[in-house]
Amino acid sequence: MPRFLPSLSGKFIALSVTLLFLASAILLYASTGVITSFNPLGAIRADAAGINAAGTVVGTWTDSQNVRHGYVRTLSTVVTVVDDPDAGSQSNEGTFIYGVNDLGQVTGTYNAVDSSGTIEPYGFVRDQYGNYTTFIAPGAVRTWGMSINNSGVIAGGYSPNEGAEIDGLIRDASGNITNFAVPKCPVYVC
Repeated sequence: MPRFLPSLSGKFIALSVTLLFLASAILLYASTGVITSFNPLGAIRADAAGINAAGTVVGTWTDSQNVRHGYVRTLSTVVTVVDDPDAGSQSNEGTFIYGVNDLGQVTGTYNAVDSSGTIEPYGFVRDQYGNYTTFIAPGAVRTWGMSINNSGVIAGGYSPNEGAEIDGLIRDASGNITNFAVPKCPVYVC
């Protein structure tokens, strides 16, 4: 199913589409009527997850070994691979990017094997200079960064234990995290 991601400026829309369930492409629609299709080099699947006012699109692509990689694609068509240095490099591991702000800071999750051998997600933020910071919500076994505003504040989620429902988090630009409970309801209904 296609996913539409409008930018806050209203000038761009990113669209993830799956073609015949075999391949995927990212479409960027500009308010001028120009549609651009792109796929990160080596991707067998790619998804757009965020877009900023300048039309920079972020998301995740999967390689032939089923490893996930983040990407940042600027309006000038430069696609940069964004792999958190702590991300795992085995099947079902890697980097997922979900949000980008107008400064070029991105947030997301990387998966890596923990000390018990379980693949776990950790939140991260990558600043506009390429520096990575991992964050874990207090009391969490899993943490996700989902969106980032122009002040560097991240909204995301965490799971306090294996199999638990997901609760919310806010991470301020200084790295302080506030956890909060989200009303429980079936996924995608609230």
